[in-house]
Amino acid sequence: MELREVPHRMTIVGAGAIGLELGSVWSRLGSQVEFVEMLPIIGSEAIDEELAALYVEELRAQGMRFNLSCKLTAAHVTEHNICLQYETATGEQHELCADVVLVSVGRKSATAGLGLKEIGVKLDRRGAILVNDVCQSVSVPTVFAAGDCTPGPMVAHKSTMEANAVVDHLFGGTRPQLHYGSLPFVVYTQPEAAWVGPSEQRLRSESRHFVVYRFRYNSNMRDTLCPTLDGFVKVIVDADSQKVLSVFILGATSGDLIAEAVLAVRLGATMDDYGNCPHVHPFYKSLNEMYRVGATEPGPAQPRL
Repeated sequence: MELREVPHRMTIVGAGAIGLELGSVWSRLGSQVEFVEMLPIIGSEAIDEELAALYVEELRAQGMRFNLSCKLTAAHVTEHNICLQYETATGEQHELCADVVLVSVGRKSATAGLGLKEIGVKLDRRGAILVNDVCQSVSVPTVFAAGDCTPGPMVAHKSTMEANAVVDHLFGGTRPQLHYGSLPFVVYTQPEAAWVGPSEQRLRSESRHFVVYRFRYNSNMRDTLCPTLDGFVKVIVDADSQKVLSVFILGATSGDLIAEAVLAVRLGATMDDYGNCPHVHPFYKSLNEMYRVGATEPGPAQPRL
């Protein structure tokens, strides 16, 4: 945010949520943005691989460049630019030079210097406070913690959920249930990527039995005036109960649509519940409408938005 002009070339180390969001902004401002990412996918380790493949293709179509499964090995500053050396998964060595380098490779809890170890508070290897199911320190019962200083995703809505649980426990005498399985994630680029629930690859690794529905955004007379409101949705349901396990959305307003999916996952809704729950019309987008108009069972996803 301290840059006084738009750089001609920008390299971003790390293609997670923050790197993608900032890279998307600078790309639209006119920079040639190129990523170096250690993982084979973008967005998050938790993102569904199918959604990630569509996502990176869409961002590449906008002009952003991605070097995935690559490890940064060295960096040096010259008179005119900054050059990075990186190694591919096959051992090939490459150099990438840019006017500006943004390092976006994750965060860790800022608990150093608080005297926590001195009073016996146990921390994990990343400095996060180890807590129980009501965010109470596992080693010092008078210490409670919420948000980025506890293990797990560092997102604001997780912090709010945990803080509310602490207050309810301390002053309401209740023991609230924290449901991390229905915690949503959004990457605010254009298009947005959002999801809730485990990825298909994770479910397969757990030998779960499930059915996948894939469908596109559809148009009604309200969003006909907004042709950019296009997108892809993937819903994974339990094969036996038909309860919604996961929802992955790539497209405009994904960050808004995911709220409906969070309720479905949290409350154990089925696909029929989606179809039988009326929404107002016209409505920009709704999972209900998309399901009734275009849901399809397992099949290849369309490669472009």
